[in-house]
Amino acid sequence: MERILQLRAEGRHFGRTLKQIMQKEYGMSSGLISRMKQSDNSVLVNGAPQWVNYIASEGDEITFTVETEDMSSEGIIPTTHPVDIIFEDEDILVVNKPAYLPCHPVTSNRENTLSNYLTAYYLQTGQAFTARVINRLDSNTSGLVLFAKNALAGGTLNELSKRKLIIKEYTAITLGIPSQEGGEVSTHIRRKEGNALAREVCSDEDGKMAITQYEVLSCDKEKNLALLRVRTLTGRTHQIRVHMANIGCPLAGDFLYGTEDHELIARHALHMGELSLNHPLTKAPLHFSAPLPEDMQRLFPV
Repeated sequence: MERILQLRAEGRHFGRTLKQIMQKEYGMSSGLISRMKQSDNSVLVNGAPQWVNYIASEGDEITFTVETEDMSSEGIIPTTHPVDIIFEDEDILVVNKPAYLPCHPVTSNRENTLSNYLTAYYLQTGQAFTARVINRLDSNTSGLVLFAKNALAGGTLNELSKRKLIIKEYTAITLGIPSQEGGEVSTHIRRKEGNALAREVCSDEDGKMAITQYEVLSCDKEKNLALLRVRTLTGRTHQIRVHMANIGCPLAGDFLYGTEDHELIARHALHMGELSLNHPLTKAPLHFSAPLPEDMQRLFPV
């Protein structure tokens, strides 16, 4: 499939080569740029072919023509199952993932994951599909999952993610009410020794920095529960779960960092409900939301 990208050079482009623009604006890899250089019309400035080391000038009309792949992920078994698609175009896909569903196949589960379901969906619609998850969620975390449908969009989204320009907001229910109405937890996190699954707070020499911001939306003092809005500024494994436990308020139902209680909720109470970003190619602002699932609404009706 061919994608045509057009932009007019403005302030942020001045002094940059076309190659730098291709990398920063669209996350193009060196390999992709090399392939484009082999075609006379893949890179145009003001309608004429141009070298990628050309330095952009004010008002330049720049056009990139990119061939995206037409291959599907190998080894993913297509499994027919309904998928709650929130948004889809030729570059990205946003899905509302239910709890208890992994994003990717693993050794113990090769057929019943979100990637299996999407592979079947795209086979039925005659489209190629490579599973490029931009924000993978834990199996028991529900909510919005963003996929790139081609390598070009994937490169750009990964660049946006590195620059913290993809905003993810979660809703969490904690067992224990935070002492403050809101705050920021900033610690280093590492894999817990002797446990392949768990993570723990550690000294800066041993782990990676993790920053979590939270706001208390509602409290149930009788049940000792709090409803929180949570935003992550980094993307560490189990970050929210570890940080909430670290301030003495683990997620309700969290068997790993808190107390498992199936009468309260049968999983850790975490839902990725808000996602904001600029489209990777058109740059249009996008915002998506997914309602709080029933098991969490039982604890805090909305």
